[in-house]
Amino acid sequence: MRKWSAVVAAALLLVIASAPLALALELRTLSGRSYQNCRVLEVRADCIRITHATGVTSIDFEDLPEEVRQRYHYDPAKGAEARQNNATIARNTPAPGEIISQSSAPPLASPLSSPRPPPTAPTAQAPPHIVLASLWDTKVQGASETMRDLQRLFAPQAKPSADLNAGTQLMMADGIPYLCPLRLAEERLHVAGRSSTRTLVSCPGFPKGSVYYHSYDGQFEGRYNRMYIVVDSAEQLLSVQLVDESPDAAGRMHWDKNWLCYNFVNYRVKTMPRLQIAHEVKEVRRDVFRVDSGLHDPGLTKPRHTDPRTLEISRWYVPRPFVQLILHCISKAL
Repeated sequence: MRKWSAVVAAALLLVIASAPLALALELRTLSGRSYQNCRVLEVRADCIRITHATGVTSIDFEDLPEEVRQRYHYDPAKGAEARQNNATIARNTPAPGEIISQSSAPPLASPLSSPRPPPTAPTAQAPPHIVLASLWDTKVQGASETMRDLQRLFAPQAKPSADLNAGTQLMMADGIPYLCPLRLAEERLHVAGRSSTRTLVSCPGFPKGSVYYHSYDGQFEGRYNRMYIVVDSAEQLLSVQLVDESPDAAGRMHWDKNWLCYNFVNYRVKTMPRLQIAHEVKEVRRDVFRVDSGLHDPGLTKPRHTDPRTLEISRWYVPRPFVQLILHCISKAL
């Protein structure tokens, strides 16, 4: 029986190793963690990124079976070099703090904030405005539960509005204006020069075909391992999200089974009814909200025991004009 179980386990691992986008029933790491319904998203020198039944995570090649390492041509020397480079980036990152300090307190030293630049003489220029694709507010079919989540989250904070002008200059943080060019945002958020990927945001309720995110690896605010800079069609800053894909703990969050979507920027929804989600909104700067979210598995007692664990946490900094635009899109659809 043990021999047969080993054969079955090896077969399951070979399914995920057979192609970068292959599905597998289960992937079990050498450290003992098990992931269900896996799909490989990306292969890096030191790890692979996968989606699984309850979220997205990265797994170091050193924690994967030899069959998987061989399939993806893992080179221990290149993997060690990549891990060393990641460690160097983490050491050179400024002390942790909040991306956006509350208006009543001085800004903290942070990888996501920088001193306010010296004032310059005002110059005449057109007011900034969001650039979107045509038919950006076309009615979306289906996905009403996700849009209701967004409406439940933001309706107490703002009113729907289709105004694409930013009005007076809104500051996401000191030195980081709302709708500033991506290059300036990368510089001020200390990720300039890092490799990134540009992806269309597909979450229902966002302006259709118009909003993208750029993703960056690193260490942010002391615990998050990925940053997403959200931009419009002209590569202007709309919001910033930080994600910890393998949190040790989430602190005190109010878990609720009635949410469906736990990460709107990456559009991640729970896949099992028992999973719990938390969303907490706070205005941390005038017209800038911080949304702290998480996905939690309360565990099982029957038919088998599993311990409670937090599967992902995120922190999304989003300004009021973008919130109003999202609410406008939802009002057209619901």
